[in-house]
Amino acid sequence: MTTELTTTETTIAAALERLANEHQQSAAHALTKSDEQVFFRRWSSAFRKALYYYLQGTRPASTPAGCWLVSSATRGGIIHQVDKSGHCSCEAGQKGIACWHAALVAGVEVGTDDLDRFDGGDDDAGDTPTDDDDGPWNEAARDVWAEHEAEQRLWGRLSAVRAAYLRAA
Repeated sequence: MTTELTTTETTIAAALERLANEHQQSAAHALTKSDEQVFFRRWSSAFRKALYYYLQGTRPASTPAGCWLVSSATRGGIIHQVDKSGHCSCEAGQKGIACWHAALVAGVEVGTDDLDRFDGGDDDAGDTPTDDDDGPWNEAARDVWAEHEAEQRLWGRLSAVRAAYLRAA
């Protein structure tokens, strides 16, 4: 029995799949065939696993403090917490290794950013160019800028996780 996904769920699933593919490509193109390649392969696998569990109905719950709670897929009653910087309380996360819980949260955040970007949301995004700014920004320029901001947030989170991984190695 298959369930129809909402637009939001489809966008999040697409973001998870895109992230998995991008990390797989980064692993294939890594200049060094050691730590960098392992890092991207693990994240690619984590994003694919997150996609699988997402399509099976697993959804993270946000907390008032800005963290996320994700139930364990293998142990009933165990809940893992992913903090604002992408660190997870699971065993892998505590070792600085990519886990599907953190990947799921990243996918939800990227998917939500995608929805905001394409539906005209995030009107108070701060540095987003508008027609009132110094230049005559058109809709395409605003879309490019929003995509740039979303990529910067993602790369910031991934860099923090990578740095923690390399420190733990």
